Amino acid sequence: MKAFSIKDIEYNDSFKECLNEVLIKAHEKAEEFSKVNMGTLTPVRKDKILKSIEQTFNYFTYNPNYEYGIFTICAKIFSDILMNHYLTNGNKRLAIVFIKELLWELGYYFKFTKSQWDDYDNDLSILKMYVVEFDELDRDIVEETISIWFKDNSTIANKKED
Repeated sequence: MKAFSIKDIEYNDSFKECLNEVLIKAHEKAEEFSKVNMGTLTPVRKDKILKSIEQTFNYFTYNPNYEYGIFTICAKIFSDILMNHYLTNGNKRLAIVFIKELLWELGYYFKFTKSQWDDYDNDLSILKMYVVEFDELDRDIVEETISIWFKDNSTIANKKED
């Protein structure tokens, strides 16, 4: 599967609104998840998260040295949400649910779901491993590994038009 390039996305007000809606939806879903699995998710500091995402898109859009794929960008956004601790509790939940929702909006289905418990538990352990690696390894190396994991666990979404 070939991931499309950042150059395929027009980062405008409409896309910013889409990101805002994805963040709200991801926060709601992460809250539902936390009610089932104990723990609470603190209110989203939406403005700071959206600003970080905008900076990420700007960096990748205007960096002429490389043509970035969407999974690379998602890995960067994922690590930013995780490592910048926008929430006092629930950063991993919000990060993974946000990426799942963002990929869906961009036309991909990211297989990270509770419907297949064996895979879900495995995915959670992989996710926790990446969090540990952020402390032990170079962040760029970990982001590259996460990008590959996102790509390997995604497929083109079969969306039905309304």
